[in-house]
Amino acid sequence: MPHCLYIPLDGRPCNSRFPVELAQMAGVNVRTPDTSLLGNAQTPAHLKAIDRWLSAACEASPPEEDIALFISIETWLYGNLVASRKSTQNLESVLARLYALKTLKEKYPRLKIYAMGTLLRLSNSNDDTEERPYWKNHGTQIYRYSWLAHYLSTQVESESDPHFQEYQQLKTAIPESVLQNYKSLRQRNFKVLEDILEGLQTGWIELFLLGCDDGGSYGWNVQEKERLLVHRKTAALESKCLIYPGADELGCVLMARAL
Repeated sequence: MPHCLYIPLDGRPCNSRFPVELAQMAGVNVRTPDTSLLGNAQTPAHLKAIDRWLSAACEASPPEEDIALFISIETWLYGNLVASRKSTQNLESVLARLYALKTLKEKYPRLKIYAMGTLLRLSNSNDDTEERPYWKNHGTQIYRYSWLAHYLSTQVESESDPHFQEYQQLKTAIPESVLQNYKSLRQRNFKVLEDILEGLQTGWIELFLLGCDDGGSYGWNVQEKERLLVHRKTAALESKCLIYPGADELGCVLMARAL
């Protein structure tokens, strides 16, 4: 069996403990950072400490064994899932950190990377607890605007359509700066997912689990999922990129699938 390392979504038991116990049921020991480094749903992980832990764990791995790294992309890039929605890092710095994993694999050719991540959700609420501050005032408006933008893109444009009129009203009601900020956030996170699929194609990532919201027929999140499905099919990655609803389930699913 490989030397197994695991960087979970956060330190809550559903993410940090249950996948490890699942592996133990199959006779596989998995090393993880101390939970004090992992944070929780609201507190991001200590990324510099995680970096030091991972580097030391790879260095200490038996030279005759492969190293299997199970890793949450949200934790690696941002600190946790909520931070991935709130972080204001630019795309360049985020991609540099993503490709630090590739550099690590080049340093340790025995390293096999099994990753999990999520498609940015689109919350239908005026609650900014896990979103950017403007969600408190514009969350439901942005959700509806996204729904209408996608829906109208599938229809023959007609200014007499009540959906079109509602779309125009929301476009005026939501500050342009808010829409541009949120679109930029989605573009950043989608670009990360596209680069992960390219990593599957070139082979520096072994397997990727993508968690998505399972509701809604229209919206930017639905459009992005459709684009990723096309990319996955075109690149023949159906067996390497698996898509599931949810987020906290991914650690157990990834561990069971790979081991």
